[in-house]
Amino acid sequence: MLVNTVTADAIAINSLYNIALFFAVIVFFIVQGLLLFSAYKYKRKKADELPAQNHGNMKLELFWTIVPALIVIMLFFLSANTLSQLSGAGTQASPIHNVHKIGDDNAKRRIEDAKRTDMIIEISGRQWFWQYKYIKDGVNHSSQNDGELVIPEGKVVRLDMNSKDVLHAWWVPSFGGMLYVNPGEMSYLWIDKPPRGSYIGQCNAYCGLQHAQMISRIKVVSQAEYDTWVKLKKAEQGGVATEGGNAERGAQLYVDGGYTYAEAIAKGDTKNTGLQAQEVADLSAYLDTLK
Repeated sequence: MLVNTVTADAIAINSLYNIALFFAVIVFFIVQGLLLFSAYKYKRKKADELPAQNHGNMKLELFWTIVPALIVIMLFFLSANTLSQLSGAGTQASPIHNVHKIGDDNAKRRIEDAKRTDMIIEISGRQWFWQYKYIKDGVNHSSQNDGELVIPEGKVVRLDMNSKDVLHAWWVPSFGGMLYVNPGEMSYLWIDKPPRGSYIGQCNAYCGLQHAQMISRIKVVSQAEYDTWVKLKKAEQGGVATEGGNAERGAQLYVDGGYTYAEAIAKGDTKNTGLQAQEVADLSAYLDTLK
């Protein structure tokens, strides 16, 4: 793949991809080469010439049936082996399913026992942004306004994902595979000890008119930088608006969060929305214009 693979999962998937690509390229050139050779060698040379009529070649037909079948069988076992190596996959005899219905406590326990985890982040997919909730650190924010998912380097991070509206798909190529995030289900991915750096992903399932805006930006920092970031986010969440509410900015927030944000403000509980104090003021100003 044309991306920088930085985790064990991504490297394993990339290796499988390169093997499949290698055989695909060989098959492509063999097929195209034979096609061009046959078209040139056996082309009609005279208008009234009748080409030689061949009725099959047993050896050739066995060759182009058996060899592709062997390639497909080999790729199947390589794929199964790669899947078994991914984080939290369990074993081939007892695989761990990383998607289950919300409320399935037995499946949840198997997920929790699948792999040692240093950090858990709950991610909710919404039209058209990702909402992040850091369980241990008590921080809530979102991917809106280029918001980043900040995690410390060298840690095993588990993403507990769900959708609040339609089908979404989480995919950050540098970290490995893509996973669908379905309404009514929990989906799990592990980010296994990523190195410091900035990475980008995209919702990989069409989820509405502003699907292209549903981008996930991940920033991996040192533990000290992460601790500082957590303190700043907590201060922002517990702070006050630095200026009066701006209805124009609030209108854009309403487009992004819609009814979810409006309902939270109406109830006076915006703690779990990821909205900062100034954003709450802006959104409130816009909602006032609708009354």
